[in-house]
This record gives sequence, C-alpha cells and structure tokens, in this order.
Amino acid sequence: MKKALTLSIIIPVYNEAHRLNFCLDAIAAQDEMPDEVIVVDNNSSDNSVVIASSYPFVRVVHEKKQGLIFARDRGFSVAKSDILGRIDADSIINPEWVNNVKVIFKDNSVAGATGPSYSLLLPRIRWPMTMIWSQLYFIWSHVYYGVPLLWGANMAVRATAWQDIKKDVCKDATVVHEDQDISLLLHSHDKKLVNSKTMFFTSYSQAQHYFPKLIYYSRLRNETRSYHRQRGSFKTMQLDYYGLKRFLLFAIGWPIIALFYIASFLMWPLDAFVTALGKQDSWLS
Repeated sequence: MKKALTLSIIIPVYNEAHRLNFCLDAIAAQDEMPDEVIVVDNNSSDNSVVIASSYPFVRVVHEKKQGLIFARDRGFSVAKSDILGRIDADSIINPEWVNNVKVIFKDNSVAGATGPSYSLLLPRIRWPMTMIWSQLYFIWSHVYYGVPLLWGANMAVRATAWQDIKKDVCKDATVVHEDQDISLLLHSHDKKLVNSKTMFFTSYSQAQHYFPKLIYYSRLRNETRSYHRQRGSFKTMQLDYYGLKRFLLFAIGWPIIALFYIASFLMWPLDAFVTALGKQDSWLS
C-alpha cells in the first residue's frame, strides 16, 4: 500500500501581529490538519512570536538573516514532510486546502502547485471579493515568461523537487521575485507545475497595489527574467505560450494592466497620506 503523503506549511513572518492570527485560525479550521506548521520568525519586533506560540500545532523557528528568501529557506530546511506548503502570513486558506493539496500531489508528475485568491475587486473597498485579479496575474505571468508560475502567497512544492533546485536559488531579493525564481528553476529542470482552483485562499491585503510597490514589483519581474536568461534557464524549458498566441494575449492584457496601474496611481496620494499617519496596516491589508 502506498504511503500517505505528508504536508508541512511554512509561513515566513516579519512583524505580522496584526494579521497572523487570521492565517493560523484558518489552518486550525482545516478538515485535515497538516502534518506540521512552521512559523519562521525573521527578527520580528512585535508580538508575532507570542501569537504563533499560542497555537499548539505551530512550531516557531528563527532566522537571523533578514529577508523573505532566507526565512523561506530556513523553513524548507527544517520541514520534514513530502510536500512543502508555503503561504504568507495574510493568506487565509480554504478549509479543504490541506486535503486538496495532497490530492494534487498524488500525481507523481506534479512538482509544484498553486492556486488563486479571493481578493478585493475595487481598491480600498472591503467588498465585493473576486478571483479575477489573481487569475489575471497568473495569465499575465504565464504570457510574460512563457510558462506557468507558482505564487509565493499560496504554493506547494514537492520536497524532492526542492532538493533538486535549492542550491541554485538566488539569495538576492533585489534581483529576483523569490517565487518566480523557484518556478523558473523547476521548469528548467523539466518539473511540472499546476494551477488548481481547489487551492484557493482569501487575502485582504492590497500592499501590492500601492503604486511605489507596484512599480518595484514590475521592475523586479523584468530583473527576474533577465537573470534567468543570463543563467540559461530558458534554454531547457518547454515554453507553452509563444508566437501568435502569446502576441494576442499580450495585446488583450495590456489594456487591463494599464487600468490596474492607473487605478494604483490615482490612489497613490491617499495611500501615501494614510501611510504617513501610520495606518497602512489597516488600510493596505
């Protein structure tokens, strides 16, 4: 009889006290609990560690090197399961998430999986929620790189696949998006990545819509692609978006992306004002 798959959830944390409990409450409400939950404290100065430690199923580890990449790697290095789930501290996973991830990975060809998010449809307005923005992100990223990507806020990687690429991951967060870096490395090793709606989660965060951050992420996306072109990753990938199909998706996508940027730009003065008042945590997340 086949051995049942095990799953660890790793959550990198840096000063997430205002939202971490919602994330951990969602894990506590799972129909099937994960085999372990690891909160990686990355030098938090708030009550993040106290909150995480109050949940009996949580194991807290510490990473002194500052940065998401180092915190992620620390969590992955101590995890003991067959599947390494990686979510953000503001990710509220659906109650069937753990079971659905294990079902996806029963297919031995799957090396990584991700899924969409319910997020706010309109900027800074708490209702209604929609999957449209996350689905557009997946489509746009797929078109941009020519291959599907994992999303760091909601992804899972087979532990053996991680072992194959971990020595090659970029440690410089100013050069790559860490989740895009992992995705491209997996593709360069001919690993299969899937996107499943059964892995959905909810997030109220709008930090990525803050105009300066949006511009930073856009620049970093270009840097990520340039970095992987230079290291030769694309030479061993099987691109599935190319030619006329890719051109048409670019043409359709640009107006939508432009509207997104325009909305972010128009909200920027108000966002900056609220941030100056120190209210950005409740305003942008």
